[in-house]
Amino acid sequence: MIATIRELYGWDPEQFKQFVIRPVVLNDKLQEKLSFDNTLNAAQRSQADTVLELVMKGDQKFEDIAKRYSEDVYSSNGGDLGFVNRGEQAKEIDEAAFTIGLNEPSALIHTKYGFHIIKVLERKTVDGQEQAHILQITIAAPSVDQFLTTKLGEYRVWLFWQQVAWDAKQGRVVSD
Repeated sequence: MIATIRELYGWDPEQFKQFVIRPVVLNDKLQEKLSFDNTLNAAQRSQADTVLELVMKGDQKFEDIAKRYSEDVYSSNGGDLGFVNRGEQAKEIDEAAFTIGLNEPSALIHTKYGFHIIKVLERKTVDGQEQAHILQITIAAPSVDQFLTTKLGEYRVWLFWQQVAWDAKQGRVVSD
């Protein structure tokens, strides 16, 4: 692996840790802090509570609610994750997926990614590996990128490069 890192990037292991591993770990820790900050996630929590009420009423199919409200890549499929192995999901989702009753919606599940409501359609064991067929609705937590873009929009940013400026509305550097 060290040879591959040297070949691809020209870095030693310490440089790889500094430029790749450290930023990923810091981003992950900041994402967790943002998700569990009750001030920053208040809008998401309120939305998640509203969606949970809709699910618990039972007037609409879980899949239809997921299509309308879920903020993840599975929303277009009605929140269908298919069969997932135990240990593949965030630990909070994983615990719920293997303990709640079949075809019963979960309570709100809070992870660093946001708020989730799941419904387990089936469980099975394949080659000794427990699996659950999960439907999921996700109300996403504030992302690190959104947070930083918002914060940068609150401040005047000076760039000392010719023909380059900071566009606070877009949250990015633009050419003049």
